[in-house]
Amino acid sequence: IQENLVDQGLLTDTLAFKYLVVSYRVDQLIVAGVYTMTPQMSPTDVVGRLAGSPDPPTPEIALDMRQGRRIEQIVAYLQQLSEAGEIELDPKEFRELATNPGPEFRDQYNFLKKIPDGNSLEGFLAGGTYGVPIDITSEELIYLMLDQWEEESGGSVPQARKKDIDFYDMLTIASLVEKEAKKDSDRAKIAGVYWNRLNPKVNKQTGLLMQADPTVIYATDSAALADLSIKKWDEYVFFDLLGVADYTTVDVPRQYASFQTYQNPGLPDWPIVSPSAKSIEAALNPTTKSKNLYFYACPGADTHKFAKTFEQHEKHIRRCQ
Repeated sequence: IQENLVDQGLLTDTLAFKYLVVSYRVDQLIVAGVYTMTPQMSPTDVVGRLAGSPDPPTPEIALDMRQGRRIEQIVAYLQQLSEAGEIELDPKEFRELATNPGPEFRDQYNFLKKIPDGNSLEGFLAGGTYGVPIDITSEELIYLMLDQWEEESGGSVPQARKKDIDFYDMLTIASLVEKEAKKDSDRAKIAGVYWNRLNPKVNKQTGLLMQADPTVIYATDSAALADLSIKKWDEYVFFDLLGVADYTTVDVPRQYASFQTYQNPGLPDWPIVSPSAKSIEAALNPTTKSKNLYFYACPGADTHKFAKTFEQHEKHIRRCQ
């Protein structure tokens, strides 16, 4: 206890502290808990505070962080809770830390060293239900989410290395799977399609274009959010369909060009959401032997039809109609 008090600048005269604790038998009264103190307190004040009852526990809230959210969706949810007075952290601060992670995060987690310079924590903020005090800080919440990701998916880093798979590419594909799959049984098949589209030996049809609707929507959402106050984000409909028949015609801002995967080959520059452990597992172990390059879900269906050729893909679409 003395070491903690010294570390936090609440105690300098350790001899006086020891004398007072022993003389007044305070060592028999101290119980575990949180004690509010100030640097202006004397050793007598500090000992007297420790002899009293701890601070009352801080109220808690259950944060429902659904799987498959992008950072801005998390911010919108936190903004909603903040406006309702249910949590005290600043959503803008959370966004700044998540989009511009400093060395305090990168140095603590080895898996974050896989993030290219300049990229955000997108892909690593694990979903789930978090019971937290209402006065949790943005930094503390991010640490909780990173800890959860490490517990659930930290093993994917050595697995990717063992399989000779680029880890960040794998995570990006997992994020696409997260937005596309409606049933777990489709995850590995969808991952297989995206890996096949990256493989020039298999993909002779799309010119290595990923042709992923969610990436285009991600880019258009990003442009719309840039012009919208954070206070309005909780009203925004994320990943809504664009209402156009041909996604190749959709223009996106230059900084999101890689996300226009109907025009530019290869993967987007970073994941579009933080994928679940199931999607990461699917991206690590994709079903590629079938050499499928297309998939389509009939309106209202929860499973996809897979095809090796565009002609087969068009037949699936016509049958749905």
